[in-house]
Parts: sequence; structure tokens; C-alpha cells
Amino acid sequence: AGASDEAVHALLMAFVSRPFQLEARPLFRAIAVQTGPQTHVFGFCMHHIIGDGWSLRVLTKEVVECYPRMERHEPLTWAPLEIQFADYALWEHESAASPETQAHLTYWQDALNGAPLECQVPPDFPRPTPMTNQGTTI
Repeated sequence: AGASDEAVHALLMAFVSRPFQLEARPLFRAIAVQTGPQTHVFGFCMHHIIGDGWSLRVLTKEVVECYPRMERHEPLTWAPLEIQFADYALWEHESAASPETQAHLTYWQDALNGAPLECQVPPDFPRPTPMTNQGTTI
């Protein structure tokens, strides 16, 4: 028997609310909840340190594309990537070593010379424990 919508919602909320331990890997989790004889809800949660919104959109797109192929037991094939992380790392290194970046770095080092190392900004509201990630609108 499948789970009710309310039970699935409660389970998923508990799933995404569980904090990650940065010392423990992996920094993502997945869950599948059976909602009917042939239906399931898939949940995926990752710590923001390992991915961002763009990465999550790419992952979601690939899962949506692959799932029907997996159902039909078709092989999963991937087009070669145009760039690799090593390419990005090289570009970042070259950019950091550029005269323009060095000029910006020198400017900010001079501008912030003598500034305090820490700045305490009092919060408007106490931080909830545990974090709920439920924000408000201004």
C-alpha cells in the first residue's frame, strides 16, 4: 500500500530538514517513497557546499532524461563534455595570475589595510535551533 500525501509530505520534510555532518560523506541523500502500486516519489537533497542551483538543474534534467531509458532497460550513454573541471581550474588559475586581477587585489589590500579582522553585526532575530530554512519576505 502507498503512503498518503500528508505522510509523504511529512517524510520529505523530515528528510530535507535533517542536517548534514560536513565531516561525514556523502553530502547528499536520496529517498524513494512508494505512493501506489506503480508510483513513487523521489527525493534528493544535497548540501550547498557540493553543488548549486545550476548543478541541481543539470542533475534533475539528466535524471528525467535517463529514467525512461532505464525503465526500458536501454543503455545510458553520455555525450562527451565540452569542458572538464580541469579546464575551469586552469582558467581560474590564469585569471588569478593576470595583471588585471593582481591590480584589483592590490587595490583591495591597500583599501582594507588596517581594517578590523572581524566585524560583529548583531542579528535582528535569534537564530532558530534547529535551522528550519523557512525565511520570510521583506
